[in-house]
Amino acid sequence: MQIDSDEQFANDILHFAARRFKAPISETLTVMVERIPTQLRWFDFYLDVASRTHFASGEWGSPQSFTDFDGFSYVWNIIDTVYGNDQVVTLDLVKDVDKRRELAESQGLVEFDREMANRAIQHDGLIFLNQELIDIRIKTLSSNPEFCMKNHFRVEDYLKLLITHECINMIEDADNQNIIIMHNPHETFDKPTLQTFDAYTQESKK
Repeated sequence: MQIDSDEQFANDILHFAARRFKAPISETLTVMVERIPTQLRWFDFYLDVASRTHFASGEWGSPQSFTDFDGFSYVWNIIDTVYGNDQVVTLDLVKDVDKRRELAESQGLVEFDREMANRAIQHDGLIFLNQELIDIRIKTLSSNPEFCMKNHFRVEDYLKLLITHECINMIEDADNQNIIIMHNPHETFDKPTLQTFDAYTQESKK
């Protein structure tokens, strides 16, 4: 099944990126990858799940902006906020499956797809892909190889680059790092994603 290869790559690139960015992420941490087939279902996913997580702010803050994104990811964690002269936010990774089940309920994942939720709570990180939009973008990029060359990626690597980007986002969430700081919106992929995927590819050839 394709999903198996998605998840195998996601787990490989997550741990490679964690070593690259010196993030103290356990080698036992696992990632689920779920393809959501249509834009209509992706919109439902926003309403039921993404808008109810604590990552639903900024660029994710409206259904209109969310439908333009081809991926969304988060880790099972709880925000602890300490107020003083400055606001300090820490993210505590949730390992307990029963607590994850509670979060899946409160964040709408059970309501969206109970079977998916049951699978999700067995993993530490979750990646959701907007499959219809991905297919459209790959088709468009296939007819414009000059654009891909200018932006330093191959169209056949699009999905893996997207998963790489989401895994780096999860490292940021799990370790309170700011890795993807300045992403030019006119570029398809940010430099940390491109550089991490390139380094992974080069190491895999050895």
